[in-house]
Amino acid sequence: MEKKDITLDEFFRELEERERSLSLVESNSVEIEVESYKTEDNTSLLVTTPSEEATYKIPQKSIEKSTDPSLEISLQRAMLEREREELDRWQKEIENYRKRIEQERIETMGNLMIDLARRLLPLVDNLERAIESAKRNPVLRSVECKSFLDGIILVSQQLYEILAEMGVEPIPTLGMPFDPSLHEAVDVEKNSSAPQNTIVAELLRGYRLGNKIIRHSMVKVAVNDSHKNH
Repeated sequence: MEKKDITLDEFFRELEERERSLSLVESNSVEIEVESYKTEDNTSLLVTTPSEEATYKIPQKSIEKSTDPSLEISLQRAMLEREREELDRWQKEIENYRKRIEQERIETMGNLMIDLARRLLPLVDNLERAIESAKRNPVLRSVECKSFLDGIILVSQQLYEILAEMGVEPIPTLGMPFDPSLHEAVDVEKNSSAPQNTIVAELLRGYRLGNKIIRHSMVKVAVNDSHKNH
């Protein structure tokens, strides 16, 4: 094979021209010939050119764009899984938001009910006192005053019904053990027949709404000497 003395610039220009002229044949084969060049600094270079004597086959798959169906499916599944997780997260956040709003609404309504009940209770107390006083007064039990008293009783009953519809209920007292979370002891009574700390009288009725106390019951509690001696 004949050696030629060329410069580096000439060598690279010739190399580029030969690369542009290089093409693939239909059989996916390229025939190449190896030539030797000597540069100005006496460095030997080998360059390949098309030739009938040397053949190098290039697989068709290396030319075409490689796509793996299983890899593509895995990527799509991963994307769908991420989107599904994101959707589930948003749905949970929305559900938690709705629950929080509903809980806040219930608490707000409960506080409004308690506030309204506290405003109504003095009116209920006064009507109850008027009814008890009228029942003890012979004059007010007369025929002339009976219709007036019946009207007061009717109004009192309607107020109790309104409180019940609001969920407000009276706190049990008589015969119940004293509970400081429900009752307020304003008086004591020596009573040997009643168990110690049992409520024997209700001085002012208390009310509650669910677990919330609107007003504690004011009560009289029994004490006995037998318990004191122990």
